[in-house]
Amino acid sequence: VPQAVETVAPVASAVAEPVAPAHVSP
Repeated sequence: VPQAVETVAPVASAVAEPVAPAHVSP
């Protein structure tokens, strides 16, 4: 089900953001 992947992709990205903020420079 490709639709499920498209729905989980942004969610996983949002969850990984605070865990590993790559866009934030120390």
